Amino acid sequence: MSARGMDRRVLIKEFAGEMAQQLARYERLSVGKLQSDLFSDVQDAVDGEWIRLSASRSTMARKDNGNVVDLAGRLRRAPFLGIYGEVDLAELEDEMDPNEFYRALSVTPPKPGAIWVVYEYAGLNSIASYCVPAEERRARIPPKKGFFGNVVQPPELPPFRQRADYVVKGIMKKCIEAVAMLHEDGIAHRSIGRSSFVITSVNQDKQETTNVYMTRRQPLVIKLADFGFSGKLEEAAFDEEFCVRARTFGFSFKRGEKSLDVTNFAMAEDLHALGFVFLGLLLSTLAVSPRPGYQMPATDEDTMQRLLADIFEKDIDQFREYVDADEAWDDLVQLLDENDGAGWTVLESLFLARERAVENKGSSKIMTARGLLSNPFFKE
Repeated sequence: MSARGMDRRVLIKEFAGEMAQQLARYERLSVGKLQSDLFSDVQDAVDGEWIRLSASRSTMARKDNGNVVDLAGRLRRAPFLGIYGEVDLAELEDEMDPNEFYRALSVTPPKPGAIWVVYEYAGLNSIASYCVPAEERRARIPPKKGFFGNVVQPPELPPFRQRADYVVKGIMKKCIEAVAMLHEDGIAHRSIGRSSFVITSVNQDKQETTNVYMTRRQPLVIKLADFGFSGKLEEAAFDEEFCVRARTFGFSFKRGEKSLDVTNFAMAEDLHALGFVFLGLLLSTLAVSPRPGYQMPATDEDTMQRLLADIFEKDIDQFREYVDADEAWDDLVQLLDENDGAGWTVLESLFLARERAVENKGSSKIMTARGLLSNPFFKE
């Protein structure tokens, strides 16, 4: 991989215990489906030849290495965090020396009965860690010394419009594309949150795209991750909790029911969750302090849920008035107001996705993530 300029690093997650291994199982199933579709044009992969080569790695290492390199190449821009494989640690327990293990890998040995899932390395930055006001992130950069020993402060931030375009037409747009691909492959994520989206780069430096000065979208890659609660859209009604939530919106799904209404509501739940990811992203990263020492408003997910659902009862106009009343969001409100409130329309569509699924009950109408991309908010 190094010879081709690819990253040799990997991310390993340990799954220990019955519940964790169940999460790992769903993770492997969903990502496996996504990766299979990624290689639908490679006959050897479709026919299972890659699996046979991997199982015979001791004698076919050269060919298997080539397949791994091909996989890594396609995963670089894939909108999901790919999996290279897993390590069955049960096979190592009897002959594993804990000290030797630590010397070789610089990590403690795995817990008994655990499995390791090996992922592509995309860095460790997610929307959760990115949701900090730009001015606050700039303030954290340590000053440098100039040629004559004088203190040189970090450069000024890029203009608001450039930063906004990066967030909206870069990060948000790619998040929607990731969710759209997931749904088009027949999978529901079921646990979308700020940490579900990894912000990474197609280049070796995985942190460059989260730099506070970054406004170029070309190297930006967003990867959907954490598929432990995912499953097939059409099988969503096998989950009793899903059926209970659907009943609060007027659906009466039977356990195990497969229908277009089930699929629509499963997609709507993902879109609803995505709305709160976007709201936190916009209100935090595009907030501008009106004066030194200004206390920025809370933008954590619990606060946003309470404000939008409990206080404003999902009325986007009332919520806009709340946002408009704070000086820190003046520029953001202006951005969301453009093109007849296109930005607010996107947010409202996401927040009310479950209600739209109810309106479309019994019909062939579907609200999709892909459909959101036609909104003027994302146009160049």
